[in-house]
Amino acid sequence: MTRLEDELRATLRATAGKIPPGPPPPLRLPERRLTGSLPRSWRARAVALAAVVLIGALVAGALALASVLTWRPAPASLPFRPQPASVLGVPAYYVALTSPDGHPPDVPPEATAATIRATATGKVLATVAVPRPYGNFTAVAAAADDRTFVLAAEEGKVAGPELRPVPAARFFVLHLDPASSTAAGQVRLQALPASYIPAGTTMESMALSADGTSLAAVIGEDFAVDKLYVYHLTTGARHFWSATTCARCGAAGVGLGLDDANPGTLSWAADGKTLAFLFLDGEDENQDGVRLLNTSSRGTNLVADSKLSVARSRVPFAAEAVLTPDGRTVFTVQLLGRAREQERQQLESVSAATGKLTAVLNQVSWRANLEQIQWTNASGSQLLISGPHDTGGGAGVLKGGRYTPIPWSSQIFAAAW
Repeated sequence: MTRLEDELRATLRATAGKIPPGPPPPLRLPERRLTGSLPRSWRARAVALAAVVLIGALVAGALALASVLTWRPAPASLPFRPQPASVLGVPAYYVALTSPDGHPPDVPPEATAATIRATATGKVLATVAVPRPYGNFTAVAAAADDRTFVLAAEEGKVAGPELRPVPAARFFVLHLDPASSTAAGQVRLQALPASYIPAGTTMESMALSADGTSLAAVIGEDFAVDKLYVYHLTTGARHFWSATTCARCGAAGVGLGLDDANPGTLSWAADGKTLAFLFLDGEDENQDGVRLLNTSSRGTNLVADSKLSVARSRVPFAAEAVLTPDGRTVFTVQLLGRAREQERQQLESVSAATGKLTAVLNQVSWRANLEQIQWTNASGSQLLISGPHDTGGGAGVLKGGRYTPIPWSSQIFAAAW
């Protein structure tokens, strides 16, 4: 692509959000610029020619914008009032996905709508339906402002045999503006380009940067190959890294693949460049563990462009690994025992610089659900966790060794703050 083409594309993307929805306004040309010594017939031809040029430009712009970002009002159940600051400094709003009827074991849950909720009360403030032709939301991620979220959507279920083609998937950006006076103004849904998730692949996990401009996603092409993509949502640029380290290597991947909606596989530092991920290499266990990827690098090899932060020997059965925004601490959820025989899980904090254990924060049962780290403040002194907590499930804020429950629904299978 030439430099001119790059500049044109950047200009189109920069002005995409300035074009209002609906049909273009009627064409009005100032006649004084076409008067003078021109014959009347020439003036008429000039007006017609200008109309053709403008309409052509509008069509070309519409085609270009269709592949970038398209704003659409999201159907919300009701306008909601701005909520006060939440408990213990946790963001006031979160987006939750629920599965009312449950789901069979080893089958990822799906939600036909996303709910916007108040952290302090658990109240549903608005409901966002899945845009057609998609049938389900499967995952959600959040920026640090609790106003910007990304949802992953898949096509509806296909009746028939259990084995069915991998459904097409798409990302949607959800923006909240609680101060707006209308439901459409408070909740806006934006479709990202369909090509972000290649056909025939599955989105396995995702994370949104603190400023909401970069989206990281693990895309599975088959049972042995994963690719980690980073999409720059403001420019449309993308880059990927392969999880395999050689042409004939065994299976390698990001995370354990336990749950599509698991928020603990990927996490960003506040610098918007450092991405933490769990890595398992089928050939070289010395590369395994929690790695930190420099997303500004131009390579395509996950190992070469990242550094090992916490070795596998420290996290042999880690189900979660979340980097604090300040980049100093990695929180891990360890499964204690062997394979699926674990009956306990342990929440730990580890130094990102040395990879050494710094504290054990809790130890809870695992027979029901995995404990998930839903949110952390910049330093990691406050955590919002969900899971069993030996109290029958729920969610709460962990600070200074004290756990404070928050209102929670047992139907929630994914949430993002």
